[in-house]
Amino acid sequence: MTPPHLPSRSNNALITSNSWGTNFTSQALETAINGLADAGGLFVCSAGNNAWNIDIPGFGFWPAKSTNRAVISVAASDRRDQMSSFSNYGRVSVDLAAPGSSILSTSFDGSGYVTMSGTSMSAPFVTGAAALLKAAVPSATSDCVRTALLRTVDPLTALTNVTVTGVWCIEQTLSTVL
Repeated sequence: MTPPHLPSRSNNALITSNSWGTNFTSQALETAINGLADAGGLFVCSAGNNAWNIDIPGFGFWPAKSTNRAVISVAASDRRDQMSSFSNYGRVSVDLAAPGSSILSTSFDGSGYVTMSGTSMSAPFVTGAAALLKAAVPSATSDCVRTALLRTVDPLTALTNVTVTGVWCIEQTLSTVL
């Protein structure tokens, strides 16, 4: 049975992009993420915008800090592949960084486009890459997609102690399957 508020296996929406978070852990949230994981899904989420090391006790940001294998926690990087000054980070909790500074996006009021910054800009890049990988290799499991994403980063010195892997690179990700 699929937990409430999560996609069922029958609609094939097994990669979710989550640009939200909270400072408090939730058993209900962990149960929901477990349900998605059990269905073979991935839960890509923003690491948060407090400039916190979320590995330190007391500075948690959920779901980014979840230890569930289905969770891919994404920090924000800038155009120079450096960690964005506002981005949460964590050598254990944050899996990788993706573009999140000065990203062109639609405006909240629907009037056009604006430049925005935040890990909410970063997570969709990784979610899109996961979807492209899954489309290119439909038989790939969520673990395979996750591994491909985390192994195809630029392991930059600037991010060595602030993410698990480095800065995500679409060219490297897609070259692994195309």
